[in-house]
Amino acid sequence: MFGKWLGFAILLGLYSLLMSGGTVVSAWIQSGSVLRNVVPGLLLIYLESLLIMTISLSCSSFLSGLATGGVVFGLYGLSFIGGWVEQIGAALKAQLRFKWAS
Repeated sequence: MFGKWLGFAILLGLYSLLMSGGTVVSAWIQSGSVLRNVVPGLLLIYLESLLIMTISLSCSSFLSGLATGGVVFGLYGLSFIGGWVEQIGAALKAQLRFKWAS
């Protein structure tokens, strides 16, 4: 099981590096500047994909393929909604801070 996980982790690393790194290189070629904290951002993308892959592999050992897909899709949707809630909360906090400053 660990060999399968390690193989998928290597493939995810290569895929993440090609896709995210290609985007960063393309933006650098077009604009001539590189954003700060690119490496931590790319590592975060890789860690997120590793987490989803690990959950998928662990669920697939005792659930059917359809159930595993449902669990992983549900968790992904929950995290997506959590991101929206965070953004809305930050916007409301900034709005309240702006009202108090005026």
